[in-house]
Amino acid sequence: LKDRKAGRLETLNSIYRPFSLSGMTVTPRAGLIGIYYSNGPERNAVGQFLFTYGGDANIRFSKVYPSFKHTTIPYAEYLGYTKPRATVNNYFVFDIHDGYDRLDQVRFGLRQLFFTKDNSIFLPGFILDLYAYSFWGANSFDQRIPKLFADFELNRQSYAVLGGLGWNLQENVIDYGNIQFLWTVSSTFAFGVEFRHRSAFWWRKSIHDNFVVDFARPLDELLASPLSDRRNTFLTKAHLRLSPRWNVQLQTFHGWDRKNEPHYNGAKLDLYTMLTGSWQMKLSYEYMPNETYRFSYSFKLIK
Repeated sequence: LKDRKAGRLETLNSIYRPFSLSGMTVTPRAGLIGIYYSNGPERNAVGQFLFTYGGDANIRFSKVYPSFKHTTIPYAEYLGYTKPRATVNNYFVFDIHDGYDRLDQVRFGLRQLFFTKDNSIFLPGFILDLYAYSFWGANSFDQRIPKLFADFELNRQSYAVLGGLGWNLQENVIDYGNIQFLWTVSSTFAFGVEFRHRSAFWWRKSIHDNFVVDFARPLDELLASPLSDRRNTFLTKAHLRLSPRWNVQLQTFHGWDRKNEPHYNGAKLDLYTMLTGSWQMKLSYEYMPNETYRFSYSFKLIK
């Protein structure tokens, strides 16, 4: 890659006004995004500008039963971008917040919340969110509704189970499947385990519900890029309080089923303590697939 250096100034502006319509909450939105880059691929300053528009609507239905309360929330969210002033090849892309293209998408679904009387925490005992996305003009989608999703949470006082599933209707495959179990065993010990599956059609992105790249690039180009990275991963983490001032945390990951790559494993062990009421010291050891031994230490000021 060529050297990339540029100053960046960004302004994000949005105006919205929620109002109630026969029990439904409707919130239209409009805004503009402006970005200035002091340098670009052609060694000149570049200005980016586009308008944003959209809104969301939802309505809430609740019913109380003898042992629980059930709340159902149908909802829809629309997001659109106008065609950007500068194309993506004319400026430096440092992260996902630099990539803009024309966008028209709708997320619609049904969120359900269950509150139980025997659950002492304030979170719903169970959450189920069923939703889909619809797109207009995306280069990588042939269908109007190419993806279906389901997310759930089971919350209890000492443990929680969280998961999500994405189904790709266009390719007839599971885009992703995640499930996580978290358990606070006692006041001194807690642990969690998690399994993650990602197909070749679920792109590597820091913001998974950002579909700008699907509008900007065709499917075959995305599949041939590093954004397409099929894999399975199993993760663990454990936290142990050795004493009121000393804590240890262990994290591990184990991956397989990446294209043309072997299985891989990694681990990180952190030992940290409070030196004073404000200063924390942390000692770390990491085992990575490409680096067997890595030791580090740090000091952190905690206000």
